[in-house]
Amino acid sequence: MVVQSVWRKWCRTIGKSRVRLRKRREIPRQWAAEILETRCLLSVIVVTSLADNLARDGKVTLREAIQAANTNRHVDGSAAGQSGTQDQIVFQPGLTGTIRLNPVLGALTITDSVEIVGLGATRTVIDARHNSRVFDVRPGAGNVTLDQLTVTGGKTIARTQAGGRDPVFCPRAA
Repeated sequence: MVVQSVWRKWCRTIGKSRVRLRKRREIPRQWAAEILETRCLLSVIVVTSLADNLARDGKVTLREAIQAANTNRHVDGSAAGQSGTQDQIVFQPGLTGTIRLNPVLGALTITDSVEIVGLGATRTVIDARHNSRVFDVRPGAGNVTLDQLTVTGGKTIARTQAGGRDPVFCPRAA
């Protein structure tokens, strides 16, 4: 009880006093911007269909994804590739099976640096059905990486041309 009365008296006294607290004086701050190095983020293009076409159907095929990476433009709703970086093409989760290349459209032409990542060597298969090469990687394309997919059924036009004979199996890296 005594403590409460002392506390109340002290609070009343503080409230009536004319003591004013000083305002803190703000220290002026100088703002500066630091210029960082140029950064390039890689472009991720997601394949949403196992078909092989260039139709505007709202589904992104592997051929359309490669075209987006080559041209650095949106193709059929895909993300655009980015110049000066290695674009990454991935498959939508759960999209497993075989991509059977359309013989009329021929090989998948790669002219820019790209990494194609499947969902597993046995779950993502690209098959040219012995009609053409599977990939036609042009000179100056840069780094081309295939990971977690199987490439099969390629065929060259002449016996003197290299490639297209043996299937390529890209298991998951450890």
